Amino acid sequence: MNMEGIVKRILSLGADEVEITRTTENIVAIPFKADEIGPIKLTKKTAYGIRVVYDKRVAYTYYIGSEDRLEEVAKKALETAKASSKFEDRPGLPDVKGSSEVSGLYHEDVVSVVEGDLSKAIEIVKRTVELAKENEIELSRNDFSARVIEYEIVNSNGLSKEYSSTFVALTIQGLYGRGSSREFEFSRSLKIDLEGLIERVARKAKDADKAELIGTFSGEAIFEPPASGELIEVMFGNPIRGDQVIKGGSPLKDKVGSEIAAKEFTLLDDGIKPEGIRSAPFDDEGVPTETTEVVVDGVLKGFIYDRYRGHKAGKRSTGNGFVAREGYPPTVTPSNLVVKPVKGTLEDMISEIDKGLMVTNTIGARLSDPVGGIYNATVTLGYLIEKGEIKKPVKGVVVNIPFREALKEARIGAEPVLPYMNAYAPPIVLPKATFAAKK
Repeated sequence: MNMEGIVKRILSLGADEVEITRTTENIVAIPFKADEIGPIKLTKKTAYGIRVVYDKRVAYTYYIGSEDRLEEVAKKALETAKASSKFEDRPGLPDVKGSSEVSGLYHEDVVSVVEGDLSKAIEIVKRTVELAKENEIELSRNDFSARVIEYEIVNSNGLSKEYSSTFVALTIQGLYGRGSSREFEFSRSLKIDLEGLIERVARKAKDADKAELIGTFSGEAIFEPPASGELIEVMFGNPIRGDQVIKGGSPLKDKVGSEIAAKEFTLLDDGIKPEGIRSAPFDDEGVPTETTEVVVDGVLKGFIYDRYRGHKAGKRSTGNGFVAREGYPPTVTPSNLVVKPVKGTLEDMISEIDKGLMVTNTIGARLSDPVGGIYNATVTLGYLIEKGEIKKPVKGVVVNIPFREALKEARIGAEPVLPYMNAYAPPIVLPKATFAAKK
């Protein structure tokens, strides 16, 4: 019995609403070193999510396996729902028809690799090894992976949707003397800028080898992409979520309509970004994705919601109900966080800094305090800037920034823009930074 048949079957047993999702992933993973490729691993996984509503009682269950078990698991979910507490303010399952148009999510070259033609993937791996030798770096832990993902959702309100997407990831660990650099490249296709990737790895590994410790000072911090994307993801990823706003865990909860950043700062949650890492035609609840204005010209415009939190806040879903953790139901999750580029290259922005540090690689940024408004991280590779010039690479520096104050005086560059996971940002300059040598 197919998914639609199972939905009808569980309804006939007394359920008020039923939702079933299927996610199938076909993955090729190729680990490699300078002189060794493989072993190559091919895997296929299908996971089902089942949500059953009975008299305002809700149960969600999840399993990895074949469709043969679907009816049995769905029946158990119905029995679990009957034994659960009532969920009085829960909205019904969505019945939104249609999907958003998103370009570049599916590429046949990736499908060919996953289906067994590994020639283009091996070519990418071999070229990576060649470029590493040309740039005089040693390759350590490196991985290439390609995957094809199918997502399907059916519910008792007549909603039935599906789409397929492709995804490629290349991870490079480069060594030079005592220095190292780990870089990532994410793409929807096999079109990867290998030269640019290896150049970044080589430059950072070589500079890390000669990086120095420095004393404490104050100045401006310029975040080099993709570190600028990490900054945005860490400091905005949770505060813009509707669930955090509702429970009072967001520092932005009462700030809609207020100026929270410099006029040139605009932040979007863009679920329909072409070839975006987290783009999709609809979210995991079946609601069409969209571009949500979070901050425009420095003014906070709103937040992102899934169906339940939108209902609770008196808002509509923004198409941000995604499964954030395997085995859990959809919750409010950012799609692609995009900072609108403004003007100037990285070099242009460096030339405007009298005293400061370029933040290139960090660890511990996730220990920052978005609620309190404090960004804190250890810079494993940075560059000391004096009178508009880079003086030397540095390491072991703890950077501390009162983020909310500094953001009101931020300067936003135009290029380059390199993604950090799902965050896309150009160079960002923040004042009021303190840099201290790590003890």
